[in-house]
Amino acid sequence: MLNNLVIILSHCDTPPKVKVLKETIASLRSIDIDILLTSHIPVDLDIQDMVDYYIFDKSNPVIDLKDKALVRWGRQYVKNIDCSVKLEIVMPDHWGGVMNQIIKAADIGLNLDYDCYSFIGYDVTLEEVHLKELSNPCPTEDIVTCDWGDSWVETKKIKKYCTNKEEEVADTFKSQYASCDFNIIKKDCFRKIRTLLSTERYLERDSNGKRFFDVAEEYWTSLVHLFKPRFVKRIEEKIQLTELNQNHLNDLFKMFIGKSSEGVRDILFFDIKEPVKFRVNNEKIIEIENNHLETDVEQIQYLTAEDNITFLKEMEESDRKEHSVSLKKNA
Repeated sequence: MLNNLVIILSHCDTPPKVKVLKETIASLRSIDIDILLTSHIPVDLDIQDMVDYYIFDKSNPVIDLKDKALVRWGRQYVKNIDCSVKLEIVMPDHWGGVMNQIIKAADIGLNLDYDCYSFIGYDVTLEEVHLKELSNPCPTEDIVTCDWGDSWVETKKIKKYCTNKEEEVADTFKSQYASCDFNIIKKDCFRKIRTLLSTERYLERDSNGKRFFDVAEEYWTSLVHLFKPRFVKRIEEKIQLTELNQNHLNDLFKMFIGKSSEGVRDILFFDIKEPVKFRVNNEKIIEIENNHLETDVEQIQYLTAEDNITFLKEMEESDRKEHSVSLKKNA
């Protein structure tokens, strides 16, 4: 039986994310497997005590917006204006930080006595089929992964690693997207992938200026298919579209602040679990039970029985140039 080290990739900067991380670790402990946790921000000692190894590396080399950006968006129906609203945010590509965690984990983990190395996202839903794969890795494949989406990708396959770029042999092929959230990799393959991981490669363009890889999953797919992969049941994430929710206090409601225009903002409240109250512009008080769009907002306070909370930090976050936000009504 092959032994396996599970590497958890994490950046848990809110209480809900921390809660989900603990749930993931507890799920892994149910199959009695060794765990290495990686993070670009500190985690509490009680979480460190739950795992066998812990890597804290604050560098977090996220790819700069000028080099590559990602768009996150969502659509919500809003009752008080009787139409749907599109939320959109342009943000840096975090794959550079994920790659950094994989590289650091490989540098330490490959010196340990394991046959296989797995890495998973901190917020994945580990079903019985995934836990079974982790606890008893199949020796007949190089990599066990799962499908990231419903579409197929045509991408570049690197057949061998060469120091001279012109010597690389490549062809074009079609494949399922391989997920970055669930992978079990044999030691020799993990060592090769460690040498191949490169931000420069990920950002590379062809002679016409077109990117080889539009998303991280396309790049990861090109690496997976250097080896003999097997796809298992698609894995789901518990934390989704967190960039579109700027309420980090609790899970009673979600809030999205539109980018400031001369100090005036649009704020969408959605996924309301129980009635909540706000004071707007030091004047009117609104009580919200359903998705609600508030326009021309200069100041906003969340009114609770214990306190009045002003979302100054969240407003500043939405105003930052690198945090470009737009809110569009769609009739």
